[in-house]
Amino acid sequence: MNIKCIVLVIISAYILGCAAAGVPYTSDPTEKLQNAYYLMNNEGRALPAEKLGLEALSDFKKVNNTYGEAEAEHFLGTFYKSQVYRSYSDFYIKHGEYDPTIQNPYLIIKRPLQLLKETAITGAFQSPHSQSVMLMLLMVTY
Repeated sequence: MNIKCIVLVIISAYILGCAAAGVPYTSDPTEKLQNAYYLMNNEGRALPAEKLGLEALSDFKKVNNTYGEAEAEHFLGTFYKSQVYRSYSDFYIKHGEYDPTIQNPYLIIKRPLQLLKETAITGAFQSPHSQSVMLMLLMVTY
């Protein structure tokens, strides 16, 4: 009986030590974004999705990855516009972080476009996929 309790405690500690229960830990910011999108779109879990998005943004900034930073900013803009974010309004209001207007997501979506424009100007977009993403985003803004 004691062994079962010990195993249960170890498993619980591992799960709670992750960014979100059921989401394995990763130091890769791209995987963090993928997990954040999954939590937002498939499970409706706003708090861990936001946490992973903010962690990814911080990680991309640390390594000066402008394209990744733009991806993370885009996720956060999408997140703050989403119904998942709105459904947790009580939590965000309690912590003074709720923005019921469209202004916050609008600014967050404009920031990645600015980053992508700067990246394109410096010639950092080398792959055809990156170039096509850039062109599509620029077309949306004009």
